[in-house]
Amino acid sequence: MGVEKLRFRWLPARAFAVYVVCGLLAGECAYAELQYGLGIGAGYSSNIARTDINEIEETIGIASVDLTWLERTRRLNADVTVNMSYFEYLDDSVDSEWFGRADGFVVLGLVPERFTWLFQDSFGQVQSDPFLPSTSETRENLNYFTTGPDLTLRFGASTFVRAFARYSGVDYEESLLDAERVGGGFAIGRQISRSSEFALNGIVEDVRFDDLPAQDFERQHLFLSYDIEGSRTQVRTELGYTWLELEEGDTGGALASISISRSVSPSSSVLLSLETRFTDASEALRAGAVSIGGGGDVTATADPFENRSAALRWRYSRNRTSIMIGASWHDDNYEQESLFDRTRLAYEASLTRAVSPAVQVGFRAILTEEEFDTAQFEAEEMQFAFDLTWRIGRMLGLTLTLDHTTRNSPGNLGEFDENRAYLTLSYRPRGGSFEMMRPCDRSRMR
Repeated sequence: MGVEKLRFRWLPARAFAVYVVCGLLAGECAYAELQYGLGIGAGYSSNIARTDINEIEETIGIASVDLTWLERTRRLNADVTVNMSYFEYLDDSVDSEWFGRADGFVVLGLVPERFTWLFQDSFGQVQSDPFLPSTSETRENLNYFTTGPDLTLRFGASTFVRAFARYSGVDYEESLLDAERVGGGFAIGRQISRSSEFALNGIVEDVRFDDLPAQDFERQHLFLSYDIEGSRTQVRTELGYTWLELEEGDTGGALASISISRSVSPSSSVLLSLETRFTDASEALRAGAVSIGGGGDVTATADPFENRSAALRWRYSRNRTSIMIGASWHDDNYEQESLFDRTRLAYEASLTRAVSPAVQVGFRAILTEEEFDTAQFEAEEMQFAFDLTWRIGRMLGLTLTLDHTTRNSPGNLGEFDENRAYLTLSYRPRGGSFEMMRPCDRSRMR
């Protein structure tokens, strides 16, 4: 393994710095809502390359870390979530890798409520070949770092004007898609009440690729937004238009989004979201388009695309039982690389039950169906998983995870069956659920 390849096997420097700084800041704030933990363990895969012939078994060494930090003060607004694992493939059949998600932002109030500075970072995986199963050989890490100032002026008690500027750096592990993004925007709005806000928003962004100047593009958004938050219902809406300037010509389309969250009862809630917008691989990762399914939701490409999506989720949590049922639909249409155009349906369900104060069991099932329009290719992937967690001390937990994944497609392209097993010892000095410390859930972290 060469020096260049070895460098990419570690977290990008900017991502590492952001999360370390966040953790250090959190450690200094004893009143912050903070949970973190470490895990170490071992795993086994019956088919690490995910092929239908010449299956290769693999032994896996695992080190994992998770962090959840929420902070709200007059001078600091922070929301950081990290859930990552390092997989050391001990039989050397594939390259070892970082795997998981890390998302966070820190807003510093240099002049509280008037002049603030944002630091934001998103780290995750994208798929280099969307027609193949997601493996360590077909996916790569992507890091998206953003920083910039916000200036807010208020006129009276309800009217405000906000202007902001942003610089972003996008780093891919292997693909020649590294880019710099420079942009800015404004919002002119009015607080209709304590729980609702209406605004006119404008955003301009210039995206320049380090190695692919012919793929550079500019994007402008102009839209109205309306947010309302009630005692049991939250609604966020956007309606406007996007202009996209490419080397090959200009295009554009509607920007529309609505998200409704409703607390049906003290123990259950429903989330409905509908959206259409022009986006790209980096923004799709940051927006959470990789939340459910078997892998490869985001394709590593410089080409922007129009994404139309819908999602519905129901959550129930009471006493010792938690249930989640969800479904999502995505339709991606690329501007130039129409071979990647696809429709994706995903269904998921999970059940967690505390059978005793020290023992918890969980079941998860995820079905993903994909259809590529131009390539006339379809694939279906199904994952079942079982978790057993035993709290063996105030700060220690032992988790056993078993899962089975199968994929079917015409012509046997990318078909496979794989069984995995993990045994992980978790250490959580700040309390919280040991469930978070199982090796990064591929169903959530693709």
